[in-house]
Amino acid sequence: MNKKQLEKFKQLLLEQQREILGSAGASSEDIDQLQGSPAADWVDRVTVDNAISSLIARESELARELDNIRDALLKIEKDTYGICEECGKEINHERLEAIPTARLCRDCQQEQEKNSQRETEFRGRSNIPKEVFDWYE
Repeated sequence: MNKKQLEKFKQLLLEQQREILGSAGASSEDIDQLQGSPAADWVDRVTVDNAISSLIARESELARELDNIRDALLKIEKDTYGICEECGKEINHERLEAIPTARLCRDCQQEQEKNSQRETEFRGRSNIPKEVFDWYE
């Protein structure tokens, strides 16, 4: 990847970082307001608690996104941006356009997702007693 392309991705990542930092502050203020609001009854309290939980989940997601952006910016500085962490091949330019924080090439990402799905399926089945599987056979 040439310097011009790297600079383009760097600016894109910095812009995403600014947007996230701006929205993260707003969410924190919303949480503070909700925690300080008096609840008229238990339904109001449940509604407020659910809203707080949603905002906290969103804050966690934003923190993960920020970490990914910082990692990508660090890779740009180390001249390793756009290299798949799994196979070491160059990540397709179109993939980086769509997902500037991509760590894996498309093939390695698909393989990782397939393996993750298999693990989830296995875990789901392993909690079911053997007799249940036997009954269906």
